Amino acid sequence: MTEKSDPLFSHIKAMHFDGPKKQIANNEYISAEDLAELIKNRGDVPVPDAVLDYVCKHLAGEIPKPKGRRPLPEAYIRQQNMIIGSEYRRLFEVLQAGDLSAEDEILYGEEDPNQVTATPAERAARLVAKTFLYGADSWRTVQNIAASHK
Repeated sequence: MTEKSDPLFSHIKAMHFDGPKKQIANNEYISAEDLAELIKNRGDVPVPDAVLDYVCKHLAGEIPKPKGRRPLPEAYIRQQNMIIGSEYRRLFEVLQAGDLSAEDEILYGEEDPNQVTATPAERAARLVAKTFLYGADSWRTVQNIAASHK
């Protein structure tokens, strides 16, 4: 049996447009590319009225594009936070035991000579922030991320 004729897949077909319907109900913007991909990939499923109305309004130019950048996907943010937390803890242990290894110095570059006197926790956070975030000014953010991922 194929997916189209198998009754086990009927609930998946019915739920296929649930995500966009919820986005429309929450007044979230759906890009034209996402709508086209959704309809093109599942042409065997009837398009719900709410989605069809949204597509018509989108084509008519009645739906304004949101301002600013598109937010990062939640999975990407969680992945980045896990990497930041684990790298911070690793560097913190390395700096508590001594100084950076040659590989870490190559990876993280030269440390600011003023920061060498800082605590190992602050040094590790500044190095990770310089590499993974938007500069060493956000080193407190690194510590907060690491504390939330214990």
